[in-house]
Amino acid sequence: MMIFQKLSWMTQMGIHTLCAEEPHSLMKKKPSTPPPSLTQLDKSLITSKSSLSQTATNALGGIGPIPAKLMCVLESPSATEDRTGEALSGPEGDLLKKMLAAIGLDTNTQTYVTYLSPWRAPGARVLTTLETQEGLSLLQKRMELVKPQVLLLFGVAVVKALLNVPLGQARNKPHDYKGIPTFATFAPSFLLKNTAYKKQAWADLQAFQKALKDS
Repeated sequence: MMIFQKLSWMTQMGIHTLCAEEPHSLMKKKPSTPPPSLTQLDKSLITSKSSLSQTATNALGGIGPIPAKLMCVLESPSATEDRTGEALSGPEGDLLKKMLAAIGLDTNTQTYVTYLSPWRAPGARVLTTLETQEGLSLLQKRMELVKPQVLLLFGVAVVKALLNVPLGQARNKPHDYKGIPTFATFAPSFLLKNTAYKKQAWADLQAFQKALKDS
């Protein structure tokens, strides 16, 4: 099934030639039970006095195996995720799963997906400096518990918050965040509205896959 997922993604990207090499699989493990400390962190999101927590419908911490070799960081929950409280739901979640599947990664057993801000800002507006700092503090606590070996950042706001560089400077090259190898590409929400950038996103994913295989 994986090869068909990869072909589907590549077709969407406008690429019609597939190399003979199979995608590299990072790990073959079933999701583990979250440690009590991570459960407590998720519960704290519900009782938070953050201004965003007052306007969001649901708070989303993260989903995936613990510990995880790869952590994916999105800016904030999508409209569907905020409404349902279910991570990776809606068009953005579907596209993210396809992007990762195209390079041989599964969101159920191989990657941990989380957010810079666990709360969606009203109207999906840009996060304020205070909201970004608040979210980054929570994200760092989550990293300490999930213990990722590699980070994959999605979107301008996440790259700016963690690497303090524009997305254009972060793409297609490795960076370092607190000793963790870090890579970046476009956010699924951006790609859904700007399909012309899918080829560039595919190039980012291929470079990321190669770096993982060489590490």
